[in-house]
Amino acid sequence: LRLASAIYALMNSPSDSNTPAELLMKTKLFLQTMEISSLSHFLPNQDIQTLRRIISDLRYQQSYNGKCMIVSSFFIIMLKKIIEEVLVLFAKIISLYLLNSTNCDRLLVIALEQLIHLMLFGDEICLAILSLCDISSTPNETLRLLLRALSILCGLYKASLRLIFLGGLETIINIMFTAPIPCAVEAAGVFAQLTNPNHNFITFNSSLFITVETICYCHSNCFQLIKFKNYNRNLEIIDESLTSESLLLSMVALANITSQKKPVVDSLYRHNGIKRIVNALQRPDCKTVFVLEQVIIFSLAYAIIAQNAIPLLLSALTETDAVYSHYCQQIQHKAAICINALASKGIGLKALYEKNGYMVISKLLRMECIQRTSVAVICSNIKVMMEKKYQLESAV
Repeated sequence: LRLASAIYALMNSPSDSNTPAELLMKTKLFLQTMEISSLSHFLPNQDIQTLRRIISDLRYQQSYNGKCMIVSSFFIIMLKKIIEEVLVLFAKIISLYLLNSTNCDRLLVIALEQLIHLMLFGDEICLAILSLCDISSTPNETLRLLLRALSILCGLYKASLRLIFLGGLETIINIMFTAPIPCAVEAAGVFAQLTNPNHNFITFNSSLFITVETICYCHSNCFQLIKFKNYNRNLEIIDESLTSESLLLSMVALANITSQKKPVVDSLYRHNGIKRIVNALQRPDCKTVFVLEQVIIFSLAYAIIAQNAIPLLLSALTETDAVYSHYCQQIQHKAAICINALASKGIGLKALYEKNGYMVISKLLRMECIQRTSVAVICSNIKVMMEKKYQLESAV
């Protein structure tokens, strides 16, 4: 698996003069490893020999001409084909093992971790292992890994449809209601995939509003069971969130619901849901650029004003991250649009001004990295609105 990952990384990364030689070396090692393994009788021997001849020809050309090797597209296609066939064999072995294993088997967690690794290689591998066996009385650690694997699978359009067709949505929601928090958080990740608004797998109705309660519960790290109709209590538990990962999974699922159903948004407002999320983001290790984006997605004028989310929204205008710089630019743009929508209303403009919005925006417009961007254009418009409203009034 490590060799396959390294080969895929080389094939998908920008090429330099050393890439072909390194790719051939790792390919040769991969083939040698497979041929001496117990899988050798199941491998496509003809394809392997073809690949070996190509490697030999490339080595000969390099030593004869002294030039940099050029790997052909045919070589890449053959290599991917062989790796995929090997990985499908691994998937079948693990699936068969899961069918016959017991919950006390110490190899079970290792097998599930390797199954997750396999799924990261692409659609065909995922489709090859869609039909997994049910394991009764699954331990929580095993269930958590299974749910994570299912979340990866549901990144595929066909896999999500298949899970819904098999009645998996009800199972996922049930786990979110009843399982301990580590499992409930992973279930929220699956739910987020199934409720992706770009795919329109699910249309919500009032009967699914209870899911909002569960998602809010998933922000906690304690091990209590859901009380189905205790909305206030479930929103209180959001105050216990300690990790950005659980916040992100739960908030994505929550954002997917609110994008379809306005009454859910109104319920969040009435029960101070936005305020609780804002408070959670102020804790150590809870605020990331990804979580921040989900807060902006809610972008409800009255909730942002009433539940003290304006400072967080203004801080998003200057959000920076060395690794995710491009992502931060998107967040800045979304925050600017949200603030502009607020400023277009009298109460929103007043709230922005009272929260030092004028000073923040003025400072932002002086930053070189912001100038000549869409964020600068939007913020300039907001600044003009504030100047017309407040500077003229104060001068009278």
